[in-house]
Amino acid sequence: MYSEHFSEHYHSVKDGALKESLKKHIIPAFENLPQKESYKILDICFGLGYNTLTTLLYLENRDVKIEIYSPEFDLELIKSLKNFEYPKEFEKFKHIIEILSDKLEYKNDKIFIKIFNQDAREMIKKCDVKFDIVFHDAFSPKKNPLLWSYEYFKQIKSIMNEKAILTTYSVASPVRLALFENGFYIYEYKSDVRNSTIATNFKSENLVEFDMQQKLKNAPNTKMIRDIEVAS
Repeated sequence: MYSEHFSEHYHSVKDGALKESLKKHIIPAFENLPQKESYKILDICFGLGYNTLTTLLYLENRDVKIEIYSPEFDLELIKSLKNFEYPKEFEKFKHIIEILSDKLEYKNDKIFIKIFNQDAREMIKKCDVKFDIVFHDAFSPKKNPLLWSYEYFKQIKSIMNEKAILTTYSVASPVRLALFENGFYIYEYKSDVRNSTIATNFKSENLVEFDMQQKLKNAPNTKMIRDIEVAS
């Protein structure tokens, strides 16, 4: 599906939305966090809901509780999802999609999902939840730079737990630098789809850290995005 507003597809055309969500967000997050009985997840942004729905699919046979909070400014998109043609793997979640499409919230004894119909930066600013996982799946830095800036990631870090993980499809040096300058440990995650980035606020024993200092020596002109440069 294509966003006219941002002039980009919602997910990788090459990898496919379900596979992209699984390999760039869900598996990297849950394989590299300590196991818990419950997880609080920030899904930026909701879009077609693939990261949220793939999380439900991945955890359906596990005895864990999840809370997912997700901003999405396009209310018409959310309302249309009840009629969207999802892959067969999501058929079991059709009732959840329909309720979210109408109410922007779904709850049962193991799952809580809430969509915030507002700008992501505004939602984060008012958020009083501490997250274990952040799926950072916004439109690209070129199209939506305010969701990739140093100041943005500073906001994100302030609402993450002590042992938390951020996943993103972007491997761009300015993005990694913005995360690094906010004190995150940076890792390049490799799978059978294109490489992606993991950022943690704790040093992982399972991942090989990306050498940001060496990267800056090799490319000293690398600059991170700053709000003041892109805010209109």
